Amino acid sequence: MTWARVQGGFHDPDRFSHLVLSGTPEMIGALGDELRKGNRTGPIHVYSPEGFSQQSYSGLAAATLDGIERLLRDLEGEREREKDAAAAAELGRRLAEHRAQLAEFRRRAGEQMDAAEWSRLDVEMQRMTPVLREVIWDARLSAILESF
Repeated sequence: MTWARVQGGFHDPDRFSHLVLSGTPEMIGALGDELRKGNRTGPIHVYSPEGFSQQSYSGLAAATLDGIERLLRDLEGEREREKDAAAAAELGRRLAEHRAQLAEFRRRAGEQMDAAEWSRLDVEMQRMTPVLREVIWDARLSAILESF
């Protein structure tokens, strides 16, 4: 449910928050992509009178981690197809750093997690995605600048 009038104006639904009433943890986890439209990277706040279990936060984290892993695999394919050796090497170095960061996220997601820790982890993971979307161009630019 979008809580703003978005039809017919200059607004669009991707720029507004969403409110999910009576959603189960599984439903909220499945809505992650929908809630992230418009390149939103902030936390998804989950409130429930009975709270959510560790398993629920782990499930939410697993879905996000899988998305980051898919993006890293795609970028690894781009690195293999890169024609400039210096750019490929720089991209490989940056991807290795992001893989190490992803491993740390996985470690933290496997620990006991409350709502506050989940929120912190989610924000950190969501900040990684836009960086990964630009890492190819950043690596190419860095390789060009290193050649001077």
